Parts: sequence; structure tokens; C-alpha cells
Amino acid sequence: MNSNKIFVFMAPKFRNILYVAMVIILPLESVISQTIKTYSGGYKKGIATYQYYEDKDQQWVLHGNFKYSITSRTDDIGDFTATMAGSYNQNAKEGLWKFQFLSKDSFGLNETVTANFLNDKRNGEWNFVETRKADNKITRKSIVHYKDNKMVGKFIFECYRGYGWANVTIADLKVSGYFNKGEFDSTWKITFKGHNSIPYSIEILYNDGKLIHEKYINLSDGTVFDPKEILYDIEFPIAAILFWNFYSYDSRPYSYNPMMYFERYK
Repeated sequence: MNSNKIFVFMAPKFRNILYVAMVIILPLESVISQTIKTYSGGYKKGIATYQYYEDKDQQWVLHGNFKYSITSRTDDIGDFTATMAGSYNQNAKEGLWKFQFLSKDSFGLNETVTANFLNDKRNGEWNFVETRKADNKITRKSIVHYKDNKMVGKFIFECYRGYGWANVTIADLKVSGYFNKGEFDSTWKITFKGHNSIPYSIEILYNDGKLIHEKYINLSDGTVFDPKEILYDIEFPIAAILFWNFYSYDSRPYSYNPMMYFERYK
């Protein structure tokens, strides 16, 4: 009895199981049949080691481990080394990736981002940590969650050093809140010390992206304040919320302020 007749006479339950297995396995067969090779050498402006295979058109398809590094210098930052490491699945980033920016200046700042991807989309927890090289003390950190490239769930951003630009600096910045499918949701709370060293608190209530209520409190005396009075200070917490929108995993901030221009290291 040939294989077609065997398939027909199978019980429906087993035919369904076999069909699902074939749907899963057959697309992988073309990849498995390819020879996975490893490349080490120059890649864009740095050096990379990665796995790949050649498709039917002789094009290289990233598949497997990937590691890239570059050592460079900018007038603003000085000497630095940037690295990125993770895995590809048929040209798509998959699973856990790690991105690092390491300053060679003894008084510089180091950045590390651990990220999760699913089929080349941001998916799962992303964690950012900035440390001061001199004493390894955490100076900034943030945690955000993604689903299909959209922020979801709890958001945290904290900055323990001076944060700002244009000779205006705030300190002890903490931002926490929630996202629902990329939209602001529930209660957001922001605390910080303004450039005048006065502690402030901002509470904002959202419902699926719609602003419901906001309250601005001067924590030194408990009074409500007009945000226009410290307009420049208010911009920095907003910058913190937007941090992940501006932080690209294949670039890093041109300066230590994520709202500034980016210096590509890829």
C-alpha cells in the first residue's frame, strides 16, 4: 500500500496531527538542508562574527548567533566600544539580545540594554542600565515591556544623576506608569527635584490614551503649582517617557541625553 493510501485510511485524528507536523517541519526543511556557515571579519564600520546560509539566489541569510563590535571616538563622548550580540532566525532577530556601549573615559558612563525579540519585533521585557565607570554606580535605569513593537504593562524610568541640557538640570527623576497597547493608561507618577532643588510630584490619570486628570504638587509645601512655572523642568520627565522611542538598538545617543541626535555605530 502506497503512502497516499496509508494517509487516506488513517483515523481523522491522526491525519490532523500528521498534517500539523508537516506544516511545521516542511518550511524548516529548506533551512536545515542548507549548510550553516560562519563569517568573521569586517562588517559595516566594525567587526562581526555571525552564522548564515546561502539561499537559492546565493544571498546570505543570517541564521544563528550574531556578534558585532566597534571601537570609535566622537568629540562629544571620546573613545568608546559598542557591542551587540544575539541570534537571528532567517534574517529576523529572535530571542534575547544584549547591546552595550562602553566608554573608555575613566569618568565616562557605560550603557547596557537587554532586549527580547520575536520575529524581528520588540517583544517581552527590555531593560536599560547606565552605570558610572569610576565606581560602577547605577546612574539611570529603565524597564519597559513590548508586544508586537508596542509598549504594554508597567513602565519604569529612574535617573539618579543630573539630567537635562541647556544649563538646566533636574535630579532624582523617577517615572512610573502603564501602557495599554502602546497607549498611556492608568496612573502615571513623576517625581523629581527641579533646577531650583525644590521637589515636585506630577500625577496623571489616563484611560486608554485619553487624559482624565492631572495634578501638580510642590512637595516642599504641599501646594499645587502651575506647570508653566517650571516648563523647562517638565520637559525632562517627558523626555524620560519617550526614552525608549528614541533609543534604537542599533544606535546610541550622541550625547548622554536621549533626546539629542544619535551617533550610529552600525
